[in-house]
Amino acid sequence: MSEGYVGKELVVGTDPDIVVGRGQLFANAEWGTGTVEELNDLDIQTYIQATSTTGATFEDIYTDIDHLGKLFTVEEKAQQFSTDIKTRMDAIVAAIPDKQATLDYAYIFGAEGTDVNIYSGAADTYLNDALSYMDLENTFADVTGEISVEALLEADPDVLLLVNYTGGRDPKESLADLKANDALSSLTAIKEDRIYTIDYNQFWSYGYQILTGMEQLNTEMQSKN
Repeated sequence: MSEGYVGKELVVGTDPDIVVGRGQLFANAEWGTGTVEELNDLDIQTYIQATSTTGATFEDIYTDIDHLGKLFTVEEKAQQFSTDIKTRMDAIVAAIPDKQATLDYAYIFGAEGTDVNIYSGAADTYLNDALSYMDLENTFADVTGEISVEALLEADPDVLLLVNYTGGRDPKESLADLKANDALSSLTAIKEDRIYTIDYNQFWSYGYQILTGMEQLNTEMQSKN
């Protein structure tokens, strides 16, 4: 339907039976599909992913699969899909060395010169919980609002997750600027070369795509140990 966000007009124009997606996109905005009430008034059903609700955990993906399996009367396939996801997550956990201690991390949404866009990720509980399976803990999980460079330096996370997203700066350029920034030279993540690029579409999909991102991240992290 679109390479970017799908707006309400485009959604309604396809005359769908149901719209499935993360809660934040059910909004009356240019980037939104329209509110749940607006769509329901047009006889379009809606399903908000449990993974995108407040306080969601990785376990909520199984809730979504179960519910959608029932909605589309494919319960058996849904159960098999849940099993496949659990198998993949178990493999990710098994690949983590027993000796690895829990590592603190921070999200970086790009850097240019001395400007660093630090994101707390406090509201992204599904994502944060999923990464906890890899013994990764969001150092700013309880922080809202803007994160300053001073706060980043004080927290001194073990790992920086550099987010690659459509329309954002080339992560290679951001990485170069992070490493060249003298103000950040004391950070453990920079001194120990623990900056990893992650794909926004994988990690902020609120779905099973996060497993692909975690598998790639896990492989890259273990290759540096």
